Amino acid sequence: MYVQNTDMSAAGNPDEFLARAGMRLRAAIAEPVLDSRIVSWYAEAGILSTRGFLSEIRERLYERLLPRPHQPGELREAFEQVFASPRDAEWVRTAPREKWIELASAIAGEGAQGREVFDRLRRGMTGAAQVLALRIAASGTETELLHIDPDAERRESPFLALQHEVAMFLLAAEAAEGDSPIAIEPPKHARVLVAQCHEAVARLRTIGRRRGTSIRITYLLVRMDQQLARLDILLRALGSTGEDRRDACFELFESLADAGATRLSVAHVWEANTRILARRITESAGRTGEHYATSNRAEYFGMMRAAMGAGIFIAFMALFKVHVRTLHLPPLIDMILLCADYSLGFVVIHLFHLAVATKQPAMTAATIAATIEDTQAGRAPLDDLAVLIASVVRTQIVAILGNIAIAMPLAMLVAFLYAESSGTPMLDPAKSASMIAELDPIAGYALLHAAIAGVWLFFSGLVSGWYDNRCALLDIPERLRGSIWLRWLPAGARDRIAEYVDGNYGALWGNAVFGALLAATGFVGAITGLPIDIRHVAFASANLGYAAASASIPVAQFFQAFVFVLLVGAVNLAVSFALALRVAVRSRGLTLRRSREFARAMLALVRSRPRDFFLPPRG
Repeated sequence: MYVQNTDMSAAGNPDEFLARAGMRLRAAIAEPVLDSRIVSWYAEAGILSTRGFLSEIRERLYERLLPRPHQPGELREAFEQVFASPRDAEWVRTAPREKWIELASAIAGEGAQGREVFDRLRRGMTGAAQVLALRIAASGTETELLHIDPDAERRESPFLALQHEVAMFLLAAEAAEGDSPIAIEPPKHARVLVAQCHEAVARLRTIGRRRGTSIRITYLLVRMDQQLARLDILLRALGSTGEDRRDACFELFESLADAGATRLSVAHVWEANTRILARRITESAGRTGEHYATSNRAEYFGMMRAAMGAGIFIAFMALFKVHVRTLHLPPLIDMILLCADYSLGFVVIHLFHLAVATKQPAMTAATIAATIEDTQAGRAPLDDLAVLIASVVRTQIVAILGNIAIAMPLAMLVAFLYAESSGTPMLDPAKSASMIAELDPIAGYALLHAAIAGVWLFFSGLVSGWYDNRCALLDIPERLRGSIWLRWLPAGARDRIAEYVDGNYGALWGNAVFGALLAATGFVGAITGLPIDIRHVAFASANLGYAAASASIPVAQFFQAFVFVLLVGAVNLAVSFALALRVAVRSRGLTLRRSREFARAMLALVRSRPRDFFLPPRG
């Protein structure tokens, strides 16, 4: 402040002081502009690198923990220090555009230095446009993209055409650089090709949702969209005049400010790259989940029969677990045997087209998300969403009751027959008391363990969708039809195998992984001493049956334990469904904006047809 006052008094008047301050500010900005690498800044800031998804995440985390050393005089680094947080990018957008343009004009000035700065920035735009056009052309001809869209090779590539058109435009601009003003045509055709390239990227995304996609492909498509958007801004800034050019330059300034604000954001990269893959996975799971929302009596009772059939297997899976635990084996051997029990059991249940109730939420979430999307687009009324929710609720209820109605009585029958034949109870009193105590919501950590099981239920749904996606991406059914290992089979048998794998590949993997996760959780709890385990409603009901038939317990205690089993089921469903619905909704970029209208629609359905939440519609 002392220096400022001294300068002002020496200048003689405020206007002369401000003029000198402006000259010093222009010189301070001009120096890094003239010495910095402008081309790489324009071509790369805010655009995903070529490192790939996981490498990009790792690089950003490393940069957060141990930032690279500062490079004095580098314009990009100074800019990113000024615009370093999302709030900085926000006030850039909210401030009037005219004020930013006035500031830029005032800083540049009208002298030779100002023209030199603008010429340097313009040459940076030209170089960046060349770099981006070449990179887009290279990305657009990647082998993986041609694999998911084989017809692309028979069409003229808009990516290659765009690179040629940009090169011709920049040559014309360079030839006319000495003229004043530059007498070249705006790059209209190049901008049309940019739009066609955006359409080609959108088409590849659509094909990927149908045929399968991967993290690398989604990463590549996101990067191409970013490059096309930046190239479009640069072409407008280079080929327009007057207000259009100023608007394009300001958009470039905004995008660079956004890039500075998000350059270290892991969430930004994750969100941009996983949405399309998450949608593909949830939609794959949703193919299986459509029949989990029953709409008529035949489907309702069919689900009941499927759930009751699964209850038979669950009772014997629980019996095997009880037997293994009585052997007091080393924890690792215990886990391996239980992995085999759960995984094989769930796979066999799927092979027999039976239903485990808690497997449904991860499947039905994608169907509900699709209906939410239809309501927001105006293609369906909110009443349809309310009816779907009621259908899902009654299907979940009948499936849980179907599992319990067989698993628990069958367990009691097996324990009774064992006691009659051997003369001793299947379980000693201490073990029976322990199994009943495990169902206590608080003291037995039953609700916590049920929530953990709900997370694994959700995760197994993602695994199912992931492997269905891989099946489509790698075209596994066609590989099986032509496999040398199956040539000894008739063509019809190979076709049936291929069709079965096409429809069940993900579900088989999901069931196997779910079983392994259930078994491994208890093992982790045992070796770490943490209160970690799982409680699954169907197995909890079978365990209650074995414990109740092996020991004399009061009727009141039995019914209390049964209520605890139902609470376990509620937590299983709530956690898995909430997580699956969140992923399905976010993968489509949706929010339930009409929540009040939806609440009214649900309330109207509860008042007019409450039985729809428990029983199928008549007729």
